[in-house]
Amino acid sequence: MKKKLLNNWLLKILSLAIAFMLWFIVINVENPVDEKSFSNIKVNFINTDILDEENKVYQVLESTDVVRTVRVEAPRKVLDELTSSDIVAEADFADVTINDTVEIKFYSIKSNSEIRAISGNIDMVRLNIEDKKTKRLVLSVETSGEPEEGYVIGTPVLDQNRIEVSGPESIISRIYAAKMKVDVSDSSSEISTYATVKLYDTAGNEISKENLTMNTQTVKVKVPVLATKEVKLVFEYTGQPAEGYAATGKIEPEESKLIIAGTPIAIASVSRILIPASELDLTGRTTDLTKIVNVRDYLPEGVTFTNGFNGKVTVTVDVEPLQEKEFTIKASQISAVGIPEGFFVTLPNAQTEYKVRLRGLQDELDEVDATLIQGYVQIDNMLESLDVQEVVPGVYQATVDLDFADSVSQVAELQIEIILGKEEIN
Repeated sequence: MKKKLLNNWLLKILSLAIAFMLWFIVINVENPVDEKSFSNIKVNFINTDILDEENKVYQVLESTDVVRTVRVEAPRKVLDELTSSDIVAEADFADVTINDTVEIKFYSIKSNSEIRAISGNIDMVRLNIEDKKTKRLVLSVETSGEPEEGYVIGTPVLDQNRIEVSGPESIISRIYAAKMKVDVSDSSSEISTYATVKLYDTAGNEISKENLTMNTQTVKVKVPVLATKEVKLVFEYTGQPAEGYAATGKIEPEESKLIIAGTPIAIASVSRILIPASELDLTGRTTDLTKIVNVRDYLPEGVTFTNGFNGKVTVTVDVEPLQEKEFTIKASQISAVGIPEGFFVTLPNAQTEYKVRLRGLQDELDEVDATLIQGYVQIDNMLESLDVQEVVPGVYQATVDLDFADSVSQVAELQIEIILGKEEIN
């Protein structure tokens, strides 16, 4: 027996091999190895902080952060229990190549040791790695549409007026403006909303915010909607021009009427905007005064201008040299007043002519009609100036007071002879 056991060892090995093959065949018949596909497996990135430490950012190219198909080879029982959530695709940024690619490694969080093979339709994540840049931008608001008739849009008020954007240098360098848009169509009251911040290049094209980080995506905006009203612009001036010169009274602003805006209550009582005389001082001037006046300084509280008008108006106050002109009047235009009781006055012959020289602005002198000038001899004033204690009849030199426009002055006094007579008592 011992001899038989020690001999025929080849036969025994063959028997063992046949037994293993039979076992393998039985196992595969009951639980055969098969293959199963899983779709759209998102690649997990690990150790991305390595790029952060180098102040760099990455952009995934060609959508290689999603593996469209992952094939798993494993026993059928294992495959039947696997779902897409069990399949892991992982890219370790510690292994970034000089070509900016990272190998994708696949495994299953369930029954991984029993899986014969696992692979995807792609095996590399392709990246664009750049220096990280940050830009700070001033926010602005653009409105679309038109408010209700008779209303205008005021200056928008933002909860914050700056944002910070970070990302790849190639994208950040293209960003020119950060704007928000608010629709004001047919509105007649204040609009309050949260508006989305959008980024634009110099040509006004919107820039995608993908691969960018922003400290805020939306900002609260209040857009005032104001009632409007047209009002007059009124100027006053002060001061005397230099000797021999006078203000013509002509004030020429580039705008005589302005459109104001505000709440209906704020603008209801405003009919004009008065610019005080202190703004326009003509003291000592020999030429016109031209000045830019900031009308905004004289607006009532809660009132503003429309259409972006900055409130500055150029105004000119005319100053001209005084002129002289000679006129002829007749004695018939002169009368006596203030005659003492019991006396009478005889004036020169009615056709006697007198020369009168007047000074004033040319336009005012041109309007003087010599035939309408009235003269008065104040007899009581004349006697007082002569210190007459007792009135006696006689011939007197009297000053004639002429009546003409206040803007015109007399160059020299007009003296005439009068006869003061005493009335006879019957």
